[in-house]
Amino acid sequence: LFLGFSVAFAPAGLMRVAFNQINGVTLTDPTGTIWHGRGQILLQEQPLGALDWDLRPSKVLSGELSFDFDLVDPGHTITGLASLGISRTFAVRVSGTVSADLGKRLLAPYDISVAGGLSLTGAGLTLAGGAPGRASGNIRWSGGPVRYTLSGRTLTRELPPLVAYLGDGAEATVFEQNGQTPLIRAELM
Repeated sequence: LFLGFSVAFAPAGLMRVAFNQINGVTLTDPTGTIWHGRGQILLQEQPLGALDWDLRPSKVLSGELSFDFDLVDPGHTITGLASLGISRTFAVRVSGTVSADLGKRLLAPYDISVAGGLSLTGAGLTLAGGAPGRASGNIRWSGGPVRYTLSGRTLTRELPPLVAYLGDGAEATVFEQNGQTPLIRAELM
C-alpha cells in the first residue's frame, strides 16, 4: 500500500532519473506525477516534442514500471508503451508517424538531408542490462531525394519507398516496399 501511494504521488521530476539512463535523451520541464505526467523530450539536444505518460498500476506489484505514452509535435505523433523491470530490463514499443522535418533536424549535423516521412508500426526494442535484446515491428519510409556529403562532395540520390522489418537479435532487414530482395541487414549492438 505504501509503495502504491509513493508511486502515485511521486513528482514527475523523478522521471528524469529514468531518462538519464538513455544516452542523449533528456526530459525537461516535467509536471504532474509519476502516475500521470508531462514533459518535453530532447534527443541530442534537439527538441522531439511533448511527452505525456500514464502509469499502468497493475504492473507495479510485480516489480515493473510500465507506462503508456504519447510523444506529440507538429510534425509527428508517436504512441507507445515503455516498461522498466526490476531486473533492469527496458522495453519500448511504438507506433505512429514522423515527418521529414524531424529527420532533417536530427541528421543535419551529419550533412544528411532526407525527404519523406516515417511510419512506425509496432516498432519495439528490448534492452537487458543496457544491451539490445530483441526487436519487432516495422518502419516504413515514403522514399524521395536523399542529400549527403561524402569526401567533401555533396551528392543527391532519389530512393524508392523502403520498409525495415525488425527481428530477433535487435536486427533490421530493409527491402524496397513490395520488394523481395533484402537491400540492407543491420544489427544493433
